Amino acid sequence: MSEPSAGRRPSVASLLAAFHYDPTSGEVRWKTPPYRQKPRLTDVAGTTVRGGYIGLSLKNVKMHAHRVIWAMQTGA
Repeated sequence: MSEPSAGRRPSVASLLAAFHYDPTSGEVRWKTPPYRQKPRLTDVAGTTVRGGYIGLSLKNVKMHAHRVIWAMQTGA
């Protein structure tokens, strides 16, 4: 899974609107429903991809969870 170029990455605001990060457990959970499903904060976002990383997808852009968490925590 290759990371998107800077122009395709979702904004930090959209990441914060879509995901909730729990630093205690290290899990990223959905805030808003993916694909028009009912939102459930119990749904862990992402799936394991090559290399053991967790992959997330938002607005058809695939990202690694650790990069999403970094952006959400630092605003970068």
